[in-house]
Amino acid sequence: KFSPSNLASFSAMADRRREKHGWGSRLLLLVATALASTMPSQSFSEPPRARVNFRYPREAFAVAAALVLASGFVYSTKKRAAVTVEGKVRQRWNMLAAVSLCTGTNAFICMTFSVMETLTAQAFELEKQQVAALYTVWLATVASGLTFGTLLTDRFEGIAICMSAIMNIASVFVRVSGIYYQSVYLIIGSQILCGIGAWPIFTLPGEISHRYFPEDEQPFATCIMWQANFFGWMLGLFWPLFCTTVPSLMPLFSIEAAISILCSLAALFCFTTARLIALRGDGVPQTHVGNGLAGFPELFRTMAQNPCFAVELIAHGLHGGVSFAIPSVLFFILKHFGFSITVASAANGIFILSGNICGTWLGKVCTHPSSFQWVLKFCYAVTLLSLLTSASLAQLGHLRGDGAWSILQLFLLCGACGGSSLGFVGIGVESIALHKVNEAYVGWFREFVVLGSAAFLSYAAVGANGFHVLTAAAALCSLLLIVGLNPKRGPSLTS
Repeated sequence: KFSPSNLASFSAMADRRREKHGWGSRLLLLVATALASTMPSQSFSEPPRARVNFRYPREAFAVAAALVLASGFVYSTKKRAAVTVEGKVRQRWNMLAAVSLCTGTNAFICMTFSVMETLTAQAFELEKQQVAALYTVWLATVASGLTFGTLLTDRFEGIAICMSAIMNIASVFVRVSGIYYQSVYLIIGSQILCGIGAWPIFTLPGEISHRYFPEDEQPFATCIMWQANFFGWMLGLFWPLFCTTVPSLMPLFSIEAAISILCSLAALFCFTTARLIALRGDGVPQTHVGNGLAGFPELFRTMAQNPCFAVELIAHGLHGGVSFAIPSVLFFILKHFGFSITVASAANGIFILSGNICGTWLGKVCTHPSSFQWVLKFCYAVTLLSLLTSASLAQLGHLRGDGAWSILQLFLLCGACGGSSLGFVGIGVESIALHKVNEAYVGWFREFVVLGSAAFLSYAAVGANGFHVLTAAAALCSLLLIVGLNPKRGPSLTS
């Protein structure tokens, strides 16, 4: 029966879901309900008449309003759904851009003094070992605050992104001030601020991709954010090469500061845009309750219950440590074989750039978990073979800096090693994520392994036998991966 009670129930339903409909539809519904409140009940089960005469004009208007309302209701719902989908897409890519800009900027400014240690030593009257210690300051700061950054990423990802961007800005501002006033303490302070800005960037990529992106896009999103870090790293290695005199330090660091500030402000803008989308209700809510301190016991409990997960996680950390150490030790290794700084810098650039290209491509094409295992095995094998070949050429005396063929061989081997050892990172993160452990805490453990192994290799692999040490480390990684990627992982992890 068509009666005021029907319209009243429809009104109550719309009132419960009022956020789903436009104001025009709600106003029309109220008018129809008000008009129908004075109408008599009319049964549609009666035999049809030849001509229908409405005794009450309000009844006819109410029926027409109800029909228009129904069409408006459907249109409003479809339009709202389309806006929500578009909002989620814009939100996720704005979050990705914010994290990528933060991590790339931090990597861009963290190694500047190590690349130009001679000029820095001259400008501040320091020993080269003291200049090298500036990078150690950054590493120590990162290691000391990584746990806090993990908790911040898990509970308050927005604060983590804003903190990273603000610390990057503060770091370059203090750095330029240190150059202007010739203050070593300000330079040390800039490295500490840069290290604080790095606290959340190692755990944000996996957290953001799994929170905002659909499952088939998660590997691509994770790879983009990680490769942004490596790309900033590459720019940070090459940018200081344009500085050849002490007086040119100030212009160099001023330009570096301007670029870093612009990128950090762009990161804040992207995050603000994503935040506004969430506040409008068109995207993923950005307020959620994380695991807190309970996430660490959960991680270690999973590692104890599933040894394959623990071994695979350690393998990825060690492999990441190898790729992290190679750009710094490559200068020292190649120096023993007569290669110039220019050739060593070019080899480093090829190493990192090939990792950017391969890592992004792998993230794009490897969308299903069934492909993760063979991709990881292939990457580990290429890393081992390229380092083993380099060690063999060095041992046999075929690695010399005075021949074009030897330089070409070096570039090819660096490209292969970089593409595999840096390119695997995103897929490695996604493979570990199949174990359903919070990525923030997994990233915390992995980065401690990366930093620890990289620090060890940076001291152990600087001699003429550096390629041999790196080969042994890569062989250990491959062995651990074979054990970790146990085929009996279970259907839930591979389907």
